[in-house]
Amino acid sequence: MTDKQRHALLIKHASAIVEHFDSVQILATREDGGPTQSYAAGRGNYYARRGSVEEWLTREQEETRVDVWPEDFDSGEDWKGAGI
Repeated sequence: MTDKQRHALLIKHASAIVEHFDSVQILATREDGGPTQSYAAGRGNYYARRGSVEEWLTREQEETRVDVWPEDFDSGEDWKGAGI
């Protein structure tokens, strides 16, 4: 499958999904022994898609940031040995 065909596949499915929603944004990646290729397709309200993606990314970053700190973290010096 070519990159053009992959993108067409994403557009096809985004178009089918948006019939049931106000907007849809699909992000996909593919790694085939070289650099990771990114693909995206969206349908519906551009601003809703963009806002949803930004909200998702912010939430993911916050969850990752929170998960990095050990549960028993305090403001003392112990964090220096926590491997963070």
